Order: sequence, then C-alpha cells, then structure tokens
Amino acid sequence: MYRWIYGNYCRLAFFTSALFILPVLYLSVRWGKTYATAGRIYQGWARAVFTLCGIHLKKQGFEQLNTISDPVILCPNHSSYFDIPLLYHVLPATVAFMGKSELGRLPVFGYCFRQVHISVNRKSPKGKAKSLEKAREMLKKGRSVVIFPEGTIEASIQPGLLPFKDGAFKLAIEEQVPIIPVVMPYNWIFMPDDGRFLPRRAALEIKLLEPILPEKEADPNHLKLKVRALLEEELRRKNGCS
Repeated sequence: MYRWIYGNYCRLAFFTSALFILPVLYLSVRWGKTYATAGRIYQGWARAVFTLCGIHLKKQGFEQLNTISDPVILCPNHSSYFDIPLLYHVLPATVAFMGKSELGRLPVFGYCFRQVHISVNRKSPKGKAKSLEKAREMLKKGRSVVIFPEGTIEASIQPGLLPFKDGAFKLAIEEQVPIIPVVMPYNWIFMPDDGRFLPRRAALEIKLLEPILPEKEADPNHLKLKVRALLEEELRRKNGCS
C-alpha cells in the first residue's frame, strides 16, 4: 500500500514537472539556443523530481570531472528508466546522451531530444553507424557523451549486466578519449522495469570510477571486457552479491 501511494505521488511529480518544462525546452530549441541551455532545462527538471520525491542521493568520484578538461565517454550500467533523470541531475549540462530512437518519437520531447542528443536505431546497422558518427562529431567539438554499453534494460538479470556493445569502446580508441565507467547500483530497486512505472522509496547512489585512457592500438574487445568487469564488480559489491 505504501509503495502504491509513494509510487503514484512520484509518478504525478514526474509527469507534472515534465509538462511544465516541455514548453520551455521546446521554445529554447526552436529559438536556436545552445545545447547547454537545453541541458540546464533538463537538469532543472531532474532536480525538481529529486526534490519533490524526497530522493536521497550519494555521489562519489565526481571530483574527476573537474580535473579532466577534454571530453570523455561515460559508460553507465542500465537498470531502470530512472537512469537518465539521475544522470541529468548530476552531470554537466553540456553532456550529450545516446538514446534509443523510440525516445525521438515521443511528442515534443522527442523533437527536443533529437536536436540536442543522439537518437540511435538499434535495429539498423546503418542507423547505429550514423549515431556513432554524430557522437564522434560531438566529441570533436568538446562535448562529453553518455553511451549505455548494454544498449537496453533487462529486468530479469538485475543487478547484473547484459553483454556490452562495441561502439563506445571503438570510438574511445579511435578518438583517444577517456572512458569513465559509471555505477548506479540501486536504480533498479527505486524504479524496476516491471511495466508499472511505479517507484518505491530507496536511497540512490552514483559513482564515477577511474578514467581509462585507451592506447591508440588497443583492442576494443579487451577494453569492453575491462570496463564490464569493473562495473560488474562494483554492482556485486554494492548489492551484496557473492
């Protein structure tokens, strides 16, 4: 019963605050404002959700972002639809997100997402290649990029990981940019992907691991497995898995 009350309150806060910011976001994009302006609007919405829902968040490792002047690729685990709001809340407003093409088809939000971030058609090799090229362009312009290496959420394996896709790791090697693994260990508890979109109260945490700068001739598969192992170890430790 408590989850139902709290979950529906959070759901109301989530969508009501989104309705308030969407017109502002749309107009800022239509008027040609910078992606940083749009990022600050996304950021404001996420912070409003955290405040309204009374979510306690612990952050670790963020001092690293202050010591890196060049763009990076951030690779988080993907366990919940709340992953992106949490990342909006804590990351710089200029960061670009790579997200599934379904997001780009949502009314109003989808248009804004396509203009500011990277929409990827996961079922099309051509579409995936095009998205990686857009990510490459953003890195060259100095924007950091968030790429979920799992590519999707699989509720049945949480708090585990799906096999990783290659794209982020090939891009990091080719462009010689650091990869920062990002651990969000409890989002799957707060908002499980069970089709109900019903949050339950939970303290959340996000941790940035040490940056990994790949060598020019590095093996993408080796880099992929290294990042996956680091994330898996941290998820197991945080969730008390053996």
